[in-house]
Order: sequence, then C-alpha cells, then structure tokens
Amino acid sequence: MRKFIIGLISLVVVLLVLVGIFLAHARPETDIPLEVAKVGMNLTVAVLITGVLSVLVGRRAEERARAEKEASERTAREEERASALAGALRELKAGYERVQVARFYLRARTTGKTFGEQIEAFSDARAHLHRVQRERFVLGTDVEKCVQRMLDYLNGVLDEYRHNYSRITSYALDEERVRQRILNGADADLSAFPSLPAEEFVAVARIVVDEDGWKETAFHRNYHDAKHQLLDRMAVRPPLVTG
Repeated sequence: MRKFIIGLISLVVVLLVLVGIFLAHARPETDIPLEVAKVGMNLTVAVLITGVLSVLVGRRAEERARAEKEASERTAREEERASALAGALRELKAGYERVQVARFYLRARTTGKTFGEQIEAFSDARAHLHRVQRERFVLGTDVEKCVQRMLDYLNGVLDEYRHNYSRITSYALDEERVRQRILNGADADLSAFPSLPAEEFVAVARIVVDEDGWKETAFHRNYHDAKHQLLDRMAVRPPLVTG
C-alpha cells in the first residue's frame, strides 16, 4: 500500500509538471497547448480521485482482513480454553470417583487386605488431580488451591499406607489365610476379623466416616468448590485483549 501511494503521488506530480509546461507554452493564437493542458488537468484530477478511492478501499480491506484474523484467533483461543477447562473438570471428577469407589469397599470392610487392594484407587485419584493442576488455565487459580488441598488429603492416606506397609501386609495375609480355611471347609468367621484401628490409621478413619461426616471433609468440600469454579470459568468468556 505504501508503494502504491508513493507511485500515485509521483504520477500526479509528473502530470502537474506536464500541465504547467503546456500552460507556459500556450499562445493566444493557438489553443492546442491549452487544450492539452486542460486534458492533463482533467486526467490529473481523475487519477487523484481514483488513487484516493483505491487507497481507501485497500485500507478498508486490510482492516476487515485484520479484524477477521483477530476474531478467528480469539475464537481459537476460546475453544482451546473451553476444551482445556472441560478436560480439567473430567479429570477432577475422575479423581473424586476413584476415591468414592475406594470408600465404598473400605466402609464395607476396613481391613488391611481391603486397604491394600484399594491403594491403587487412591494412587489413580492422585494422578487425575495432578493432571488438573498442570492445566495452564488452572495454574495460579483458586481451583489449583482446592485441588492441592484434595491432594494433601490423599497424601495422608498414601503416607499412612507406606509407613505401615509391613503391618498392613501382615493383616492382609492373616485375612487371606482365614479365607483359605473357609474355602477348604474349615469353621471360620471373616466378620470377626479386626478392622484397622482408627486411632492408628487416622487417614483411613477419615475416609470411612458416614456420609454426613464425609461431606464435611476437606476432600469433599474442596472437590465441590473446584468443580463449581471450573464450571463458572467455562461459562464466562475471557476478556478481549486489544492493543
């Protein structure tokens, strides 16, 4: 566009110079130079008008193209953001559901064997929550803080398993021996097998509380806070950045 404007100005200048030359050489007894000068003036005006219109149309086209490009980029960013937040929400729900499954089995039977069988569910839940935290649209937000508190809760369970691994394994083997005796027809009662002592397995005890107690735990409260915040962020379009 800049080259076109420079060329247009050069052409107008040349035409004006030619018109000036013809006017300078015009004589009263002849009208040819004068007529040529008039034609040159008309041509200059026509070129000037055409050039100005071309510049305006070209600039308008550039502005429209730039606006369409910005709108396309903005739409792409919004779609990326919505997709990322939806993915984070799925991971959050998946992590919570894994813990709910482990709770179901542990509440039914809070023994070392059950704890050992469900530790993988807690590990999976932690992996899901870590993926939520790593999402760039979650980093530095209240959602990340809520997820971290959920992870702290899970880490308490996992640490308890790691620190008491030998005892838990021993409890699990004892329970398995009883199961084998029952399968072999011996008189044995699994219901009498002791649960993990709540005063020693505090993290497990917090997992197996009743539903009212579970709703008051940090894990459950922060899950719902994070879920609602993600839903709110998905519903709100980010502000338009200009400049």
